[in-house]
Amino acid sequence: MFKAIEMPSVSKLIYEQMIELIKKKLLTPADRLPTAEQMANELGVAKTQVKLALTRLEHFGIITIKPQSGAYLANYSAEILIKLLENQLDDVDIKDQDLAQIRHQLEEHAVTLLLDQADRSYLAQLKAIHQTFKEKVLAGDRAVDEDFYFHFMIVKLANNSALSAVYSYLAPAVINFFYALEEKGYEKVHQRAEATIAEHQAILDALENQDMALATQAMRRHLTLAHQVL
Repeated sequence: MFKAIEMPSVSKLIYEQMIELIKKKLLTPADRLPTAEQMANELGVAKTQVKLALTRLEHFGIITIKPQSGAYLANYSAEILIKLLENQLDDVDIKDQDLAQIRHQLEEHAVTLLLDQADRSYLAQLKAIHQTFKEKVLAGDRAVDEDFYFHFMIVKLANNSALSAVYSYLAPAVINFFYALEEKGYEKVHQRAEATIAEHQAILDALENQDMALATQAMRRHLTLAHQVL
C-alpha cells in the first residue's frame, strides 16, 4: 500500500543549501565556510557526515581546505560553482554487491600503500579511532560514525589522491551501508559491532607487524563479513 520513502543524503542536503546561498549571494566565490562543527550544529547532523560532504567537494575542486584556516569556496564564478554543486546532486544507484566489490579493491589496496610508507605515524591515528569505536560499542552504541571513520582514514592515510577521490565519491553509499545495518535489529547489529572490534584489531595488528599478506587478508575478511549482514 505504502511506497518506500527515499531519504536524501546529508551531503545532498548540504549541497542544495550551498547552491541556494550562492544564488542569494549569501555565499560568494572564495568565501570561508563555517567549520564542520558549526555546520553540523546548524544542520542538526553528525560532524562526520559534514566532513564527508566537504571532503568530497575538496576532491572535486569545489572547495579548498587549508590547515589551521578552514574550508574556502573555490574562486570560480558563482555560475560555475552552482553547476559544479549541481553535478554532485545526481544520484547514482549503487548496488550492495557492486559496493562490496569496489570496497575490497580500494581498501585492500589502501592497506598495502600504508605498509609501503616509511612514516608509520598513521598507526597511532588508526589506533585512536579504533579505541573510540571500541569504547562506544562496549557501552551499547553502534558507533556508526566511528566505524566508517576507521575505513575512511585508512584510505586517506594511504596518501594516494586518486584513491581518496574515488573513495570520497563512493563515501555516501558507504555511509548509507553503515546506517542500513542499523535496520537489522539491535541484537544482530550489536553482535556485528562487537565482531567488528576484533576484525578492526586484526587489521591494526597486521599493519603494526608490517605483514602485507595478513593485512589484506584481514581487511578482505572484515569487508566480506560486514556485507553479508545485509
